[in-house]
Amino acid sequence: MRFNLALALALLGTAHATWTPEGRRIERSSTSRTDTTVRFTLRPGEDPVRAALDCLAATRLDFPNATWLDCVAYTPEGFAKLSGRIRPCYHTVARWFVDDAGMIRLYFAADDRQYPKSCPAP
Repeated sequence: MRFNLALALALLGTAHATWTPEGRRIERSSTSRTDTTVRFTLRPGEDPVRAALDCLAATRLDFPNATWLDCVAYTPEGFAKLSGRIRPCYHTVARWFVDDAGMIRLYFAADDRQYPKSCPAP
């Protein structure tokens, strides 16, 4: 069954994620059994939106029971900046929530009025 689902998603073009963990700094966290957040650094010259969407597709395959997934892309400088245990200096967030009709939402630091001024420019 899982193979059939992966094959169907691949044929639809949504499972062809080229996102890999090699060459990245990565943190995974979860507050429940059904939500997962993946924070990762961008590679030089990498498109942050494409990387966040590819991360989301790969993470959905790895965690098929998840109902809430966030993939948060950071520049290496932004990833290094901590505020307590929080990494506030994100570049792009891709969010998928099962009850949101399968929609993927994108959030950008450049549009965030509360983005910390102490962060490097996204």
